Amino acid sequence: MDSDAIELPDVVGMPTTPTNTTTTTATTATGNDVLTTNSSSHNDATMVIPSSTLPKSVTEQELTQKQQLSSSEDADTMHHHHDLKATKSRRKVKERPPIQLEWKDLTFQVMQKVTPPRDAPVKDKLRSLFKKQTKTILHPMSGHVAPGECLAIMGPSGAGKTSLLNILAQRVKATSGDILVNGEKIGKSFRALSAFVQQDDVMLGNLTVREVMRYAALLRLDERIPISQKMNKIDEILDELGLTKCADTVIGVPGLSKGISGGERKRLSIALELLTEPSVLFLDEPTTGLDAKTALNVMETIVKIAKRGRAVILTIHQPRSDIFRLFDRLLLLARGKIAYFGPANQAVSYFSSLPPIEGGSPDMFQCPDEYNPADYFIDLITDGTGGESEEE
Repeated sequence: MDSDAIELPDVVGMPTTPTNTTTTTATTATGNDVLTTNSSSHNDATMVIPSSTLPKSVTEQELTQKQQLSSSEDADTMHHHHDLKATKSRRKVKERPPIQLEWKDLTFQVMQKVTPPRDAPVKDKLRSLFKKQTKTILHPMSGHVAPGECLAIMGPSGAGKTSLLNILAQRVKATSGDILVNGEKIGKSFRALSAFVQQDDVMLGNLTVREVMRYAALLRLDERIPISQKMNKIDEILDELGLTKCADTVIGVPGLSKGISGGERKRLSIALELLTEPSVLFLDEPTTGLDAKTALNVMETIVKIAKRGRAVILTIHQPRSDIFRLFDRLLLLARGKIAYFGPANQAVSYFSSLPPIEGGSPDMFQCPDEYNPADYFIDLITDGTGGESEEE
């Protein structure tokens, strides 16, 4: 070793080989900023400066800005989730729009087997097994019902009442004709805007009225609707249909176990369909099997539902006079054809204005005083008189 060379003691952090470059590095450790400067032409040096005397580097400023931006985004995200949660909690049962239902030139035909005469040869009977013929259930007919109106479809057995109701409710497809909803052709979404109450109800007899309503609400209503709101909706419907007193009574099975009455069962069937707030309500023979007073109570409930902005269409066979006066519109069917369509309170005067048929009495279409108009109309169209008349 050269005698003029000076040997330096080893220093922690000092590079072992000299460099000809100058490097400045800023790091952060345990909250302290350490600045290490390496400069050398022939020797190296390491210098530590306290963080209080150092300005913030560009890299740290960018990091601080990113942290502030991230915090702001987190706050916005939390605010968005809060608004979304509040929106979900405010979600309610949808109120359906009012609907005017119209049908034009509606027809319905079915294919049925040919029935040969009893005295027909055996060959003809065998051939008829493979033959079918077209039977017309509904001839071309038109009509309409507006929101807030109750339309009663009346006629004798086999006149086509239930067939027309099923076609209007989109349960059966018509052979020809158009059905319009607020002036537009009916679509698949109509089933979501309407409800159908069948003639024979199917309910679990071991549950109470309130329990059946709760199960229906949980299964049919939007899951985003709060449970408390669903329960309030159930209480409103039970109160509206007069089922509050029997809300905790077991439904029962007719003929097997005791339960609610027939009128209460029918109103419960209607209540189950009102959960979804339908715009159009279809009912098939809602008074079948009920006594006169119970049938009147059920019909008063149905008319009250219609007056709240819903279009109600029902079939009924032969109502009593006070029930007949509740109807807004009447559609009389005879052998698949319309005998009358118009306001129910003008049906009597319409038939009275018809001229008598040849050989008949002048007052043959005159409804007797203190006579049930529904009974008179059924007798009239069943006998085949006046069955071809029609009012739009």
